[in-house]
Amino acid sequence: ASCTHLVVPESAPPKPFRTIKLLAAVARGRPVVALDWVTLSGQKGQWLRAGEYTFVDPQAEQKWGHRLQQSLERSKRQSLFQGLAVWVTPSVEKRKDLEALVQAAGGQCVTAPSKGSSVAFVVSCRADRSLCLAAVKAGTVAPGHVHTEEFVFTSLLRQKRVDSMHRLGL
Repeated sequence: ASCTHLVVPESAPPKPFRTIKLLAAVARGRPVVALDWVTLSGQKGQWLRAGEYTFVDPQAEQKWGHRLQQSLERSKRQSLFQGLAVWVTPSVEKRKDLEALVQAAGGQCVTAPSKGSSVAFVVSCRADRSLCLAAVKAGTVAPGHVHTEEFVFTSLLRQKRVDSMHRLGL
């Protein structure tokens, strides 16, 4: 949470770049800069304007349908998952990372939905399908609000919820 910038080692990576650290920086609206920013700032003896060293990855922007600078601006205005309760089911492979990302974007992770509580969406996987079905049947989760982990990743990169994408078939 105390990170002020994300420094990317290459100004032009050989393949599209999308890491948990990048997603967390975007979720918090932190500048994403090329390593040159640190090197040249050190040579000048003062921090240079980060905006002049913004990391750009056209391959990633095309692949995942976002513009990093626009996403960072949106994130600075409002956290994407602000005030939303999110359930990441137990068998999701990157559960801890996903919970950290949801929290970085202003959301609150719950251990399971319960009667009378409102879960905005669920991040799940095929292995937890029965848990999701039970929650839908109990009325604690809306059927269209169960997604794969890609929902969180894509939503964070675009800084808008892609509710119609990456739904987990129940």
